[in-house]
Amino acid sequence: LRTSFKDQRRDITNIPSHIAQPDSHHAGDRTNLLTHTAEQTRNPNVVEAKVLNHTPLWIEIQLLENSVHQQAGERVAVADLRLADYLDKNRKIIISTAVSTLRGRDLINGV
Repeated sequence: LRTSFKDQRRDITNIPSHIAQPDSHHAGDRTNLLTHTAEQTRNPNVVEAKVLNHTPLWIEIQLLENSVHQQAGERVAVADLRLADYLDKNRKIIISTAVSTLRGRDLINGV
C-alpha cells in the first residue's frame, strides 16, 4: 500500500486538465460561495446593530413604565394614608361621642 513519492507525483501529473484546472463555471461557483459566506457573516452584524439601536429605546420605555407604576403605587399609598387618617379621626369622634353619651347616662342615673 505504500506508494513512493515518484508514484504520487506521476498520479498527480496524470490528472485530467478539466479536473486539475477548473473552468470559469467552477470559479464562478467559488466566487458565489465566497459572496454568500460574506453576506452570511454580515447578517449577524446587521442584526446586532439593529438590536443595539433599539436597546436605548427599550430601556427608555422600561423606565417610563416603571415610573408610571411607581407613581400609581405612590397615589395608592397616599390614598391609603388619607383613608387611615379619616378613619382615625372618625374613630376618635365615635369614641368621644360614646363616652359623652355614657357620662350623660351616668349623670342621669346618678352614678
